[in-house]
Amino acid sequence: MSQANKNLRQAMHGLSTDYGAPAYEAMQAAARWAEKPSPEVVAILERQGLAALARACLVDGMPLEVAGERGPYATASQRRAWAAGRLCAAAFAIHAAEAMLAEQKAAHEREAALQRKVDRLLVENRAAWRASKVDVPFKEPPPRSVDWSVAG
Repeated sequence: MSQANKNLRQAMHGLSTDYGAPAYEAMQAAARWAEKPSPEVVAILERQGLAALARACLVDGMPLEVAGERGPYATASQRRAWAAGRLCAAAFAIHAAEAMLAEQKAAHEREAALQRKVDRLLVENRAAWRASKVDVPFKEPPPRSVDWSVAG
């Protein structure tokens, strides 16, 4: 078991990590991010102040005791608990960021599809407008829908 996995298990201690539970999903998202850190997710983590700790514990494999030295506590157990809490928050933030980015990507794809449809309809509309102005010499006018001469 790698140090990153140990760190995640220690950070999620006490939470239900059964399949489908929110903590399980956060652990899976953090493990995926540790394999291939996404720049978009890193930017979101940096805004929350969690990027350095997440990178140290998940990517570099630094133990929680060592990562906790950045925190405000003096004893090893307090530092480990502080780092575990921050890593737990980072895992949930990674999961939320991945979901948000996937939603944004889907929205951009829907917007692009709608824009392509608008462009196609615009071309069809212009073609229909040009076709309505064409004077066909042997075309018979359409019959009237109501014959007002009979109604009189």
